[in-house]
Amino acid sequence: FAIIIVIVVSWIAPQSYNPAVSLLRQISDPLMAPFRKIIPPMGGLDFAPMLAMFVIHVLRTIVLPNIFMAIGG
Repeated sequence: FAIIIVIVVSWIAPQSYNPAVSLLRQISDPLMAPFRKIIPPMGGLDFAPMLAMFVIHVLRTIVLPNIFMAIGG
């Protein structure tokens, strides 16, 4: 949820210095940094959060269940 909240806050108040927003960015930025190297922000649009959420979704729905079935869990 941290990624989604950071996205919404960046639309509403892009230069926000709220401590809660800062904490959420500290949590989500390490997750999105590798994706920003693949797809850098273009024209003020950052597609890294969308790619990060897609990869997390694929991991949770496809990869992890197959790993658990393979180890017999």
